[in-house]
Parts: sequence; structure tokens; C-alpha cells
Amino acid sequence: MSALLKLENIKLVYHTKKNETVALENLNLEINEGEFVSIVGPSGCGKTTILSLIAGILKPTEGNIYQNDTKIKGINTKASYMFQRDNLLEWLNIYKNVMLGPSLCHNKSKETQDKVLNMLNKYGLGDFIKSYPNELSGGMRQRVALIRTLATNPYCLLLDEPFSALDYQTRLVVQDNVLEIIKNEHKTAILVTHDIGEAVAMSDKVIILTKRPACVKKEIKLNFNKNLTPLERRKDPKFNNYFNEIWEELE
Repeated sequence: MSALLKLENIKLVYHTKKNETVALENLNLEINEGEFVSIVGPSGCGKTTILSLIAGILKPTEGNIYQNDTKIKGINTKASYMFQRDNLLEWLNIYKNVMLGPSLCHNKSKETQDKVLNMLNKYGLGDFIKSYPNELSGGMRQRVALIRTLATNPYCLLLDEPFSALDYQTRLVVQDNVLEIIKNEHKTAILVTHDIGEAVAMSDKVIILTKRPACVKKEIKLNFNKNLTPLERRKDPKFNNYFNEIWEELE
């Protein structure tokens, strides 16, 4: 695997009229193409800030961010965000919700439309393309949100606690669904989460941050059988070992 993303010597300072806050300092990390990476750390340490930097929403105070060895300047059109809530537009049907990104990018070609319909059919939503979000379960809505994220064909998916609004049982099922879709579509994904179990169940690698100003404290590569689903990983004896290792680092 080659490095898709590199963050080199990143420092980010938030300024207000009264003071300044150093959110990140001397932060370095690499994310390889095709990896599923989770970022964990103390509350308020800057996990979501890292996603905003990769997306180009924020600009680092110091340091550089590279995607495929090209410095990111401005909005990163090859990264796509999936938020804590699905943010589906209730007045649009499912197909139109998924096509929102391509429409905004002026890319409603037949190829794009066919790709969207293929994904909706492939991942169990083909019978609901004319339905509206309030007619779907929470898990189905998250699948729609993920397919909408994929519709613009990004290199990288930025997942900002996308399961936090779901109940625990639904969350476990949706984690399986989401990881299956991401792997099938051969995408790189970065997940920000407070849930250590979620990070261990889904990731190839977990990045642990220090408290603010945050830098990388430790990277842990997870060695599970590649064919295991997130739910099956939770039953693997190595799951508790990784969970405890991450917990001890966070403490």
C-alpha cells in the first residue's frame, strides 16, 4: 500500500479576540491507500479538527498536508464527509438525496446516475429509491448517507462519529454494513470515534492522540483475520487485548 495522505509537522492555533488555543502541535501521521483508520483520544483533543484539515475546511497554522504527494490547498474535492447525523433532506426522495453531491458538482452524467442506482440496488436500497427519509429505519438512513458520500467518487471518506446517534443494537449492525460497503468500493476511510470497541472492531489501524495540544501518542496496527466482520471481531480473543491496550494509553 502507498501513502494516500501525509500530515507533516501540523500545528493549528485557534484565535479569538481574547486569547489563542493551540489545538494541534507537531502532529505527524500517514494513512495508506485502502486503509480503515480510527482516531481516538481525550475529549476535546482535536480529533474532528484533523478531519477538517484533511477536508481543507481548515488550514494548518504550520506544516503541510499531502494527498498522493500533492499538497492540499483549499477545499479537498477528493475527500467526502459523513457526519454524526445522516443529514438527509426530508423533502427529497432517497435517489435525489444520494444524487445531491453529484448535482452540486455538476456531474449528473448517465454514468454517475447508473453508478448510484447500482449502489442502491447492491446494498439493499433499490426498492426505496422513491421513498423519503422518514420512511426508513435509522440503519437504512445511514446506508443512504454513506452511498451519498460515495456518489462523488472520493479517494477518502471522513467519518465523524457517524454511528453515535444510533441505538447500540442498530449501531452494531450498521458498522458491519458500512465496513462491507467501504471495502467493496475500495475506499480509504478515517473514523473519529470516542468508542474504543468501535475502533477495534472496524479498523486496520488505530491512532491515539495525546491531550490538547494533540500529537500522535501511539499507532496500533490491528491483526485480525481479514474476513471477519466487525461483529465477529468482537468475539475474537484479540479484541479485548487491543481494547485494553488502547484504554491504558488513553488513561
